[in-house]
Formats: sequence, C-alpha cells, structure tokens
Amino acid sequence: MFVTSQVFTGDLGGLDGADAKCQAAAQAADLSGTFRAWLSSSTVSALERFVHSGVPYRLVNGKEIASNWDDLTDGTLAMGIDVSELKGAPGKGTHTCMPDSLSIVWTGTKETGAPVGGEYFCDGWVSPTGSGYAGAAGSADSTWTANCLPQCSDQAALYCVEQ
Repeated sequence: MFVTSQVFTGDLGGLDGADAKCQAAAQAADLSGTFRAWLSSSTVSALERFVHSGVPYRLVNGKEIASNWDDLTDGTLAMGIDVSELKGAPGKGTHTCMPDSLSIVWTGTKETGAPVGGEYFCDGWVSPTGSGYAGAAGSADSTWTANCLPQCSDQAALYCVEQ
C-alpha cells in the first residue's frame, strides 16, 4: 500500500479514474502489480471493490499495517499509512478540513470498507463541487479513512492498495 505523492481534486474521473491514478503512480515508481484506490461511491463500496486478502497488507517500505483484510477493516491499523509510492512523504494538498501540516486522502469509506453515509462522494468522484469524505494519512485509528469533509475543489492524495 501507499499514499500517492500527487494530490487531486475530488474530480478523479470516477472510481476507474482513481484506480488509473494509483496504477500510474505505481508504474512510475516501478512497483509491479495491480493497484486500486481505497475509495467508495454512493453505489459501490471498497468492501466490494477489493480482494479480501488473507496475507498482510504492507507499505511499500515493507512495514506491516494489517495482518489481513479483517485486520485492515477492524478500526485500527498496526501503523498509519504515511509512505508514498516513492517511499517518501505523501502529497499534501490545499484543503479546508484539517491543519495544512497534515495530508488528507480521498476515501468516501468507513473503516469497515463500507461507504460513508450521505452524498459525500464529489458526485461519484467526477465533480469539483460539493464535499467528499477524506481520511488522515498517518493515522492508525479509524480516522485513517474517515476523518474530515473537505470541499471537492480541495486537493487530497489517494490510498493505493495492491490487489
């Protein structure tokens, strides 16, 4: 797993566009495999989009964040996801929901992998208007995936998970 070094508005090109951004970041960093964005919409959840792995989830630097899918989605991580595809700090955009010193990550997803309630998905992740749920990069509690509600015109990174 990694957090993108680049940041994006909530107009991600939908779930497929976000997945393409993750895959492009992985390929640019010479990471093999298929990567998807940890992202839900009002109609499709991360729970449905991802392989429920029985093996550990690790950062690109090798550190384990969860021992398997159940551990990834139980509300706490062994450590926060705070490493980019380049093995450095995640991208930090401009946003309205947390101190500028923190990196936020578009998710639309609860810690269980289910979508957050309401219409906080930047209109299916294709619009720079409205609001979209985001997590806090580096957090190990449930706020890693559901922490704040930035404007869709704000900039945030993506969590990318190898499938």
